[in-house]
Amino acid sequence: MTDERPAPRGDDPRVLAFVAPWCGPCRRLEPTLAEVAAEHDGVRLVLLRVDEHPDEVARLGVRATPTTVAVHGDDEVARVVGAMSRAEVERLFEAAATRVRGIAPTATGRTDLVLRLGVAAVLAVAGIALDQSVLLGAAALVGLVTAVVALPRRRPATPARAMRSSRP
Repeated sequence: MTDERPAPRGDDPRVLAFVAPWCGPCRRLEPTLAEVAAEHDGVRLVLLRVDEHPDEVARLGVRATPTTVAVHGDDEVARVVGAMSRAEVERLFEAAATRVRGIAPTATGRTDLVLRLGVAAVLAVAGIALDQSVLLGAAALVGLVTAVVALPRRRPATPARAMRSSRP
């Protein structure tokens, strides 16, 4: 089911898609969202045009389009910014239906890392060729950000683990 009203609140699982008519990736993503929504009877798709729903955009902290948020009850369980493959859209709907937080990383994450490393390499080569320390610094910064993004995420400390680690 597809809806274009403000994002409802309640217990039902839903996928909120923040889109804009002027956004190319949004226009490509909308048909895939509708197809997957038709296959997931228990999850409602809510299309929110960012220009028409600024309060919802602000409430959920949406900064780019498309942004797609899986919600179960009042809990956000997953969020994806940018275009997605059909498999990623399906995982987002499954996350909303099952209340499983987050979705598994995909090849898109690896592609992002490769692109970041490519930018760092181009900046480094340009900095060396042009003898510009600013470009070398930018290359180092992009490389550092890429390394931080690539680090595996640690689980948040539970109160019991935090108490054990604080003992002398």
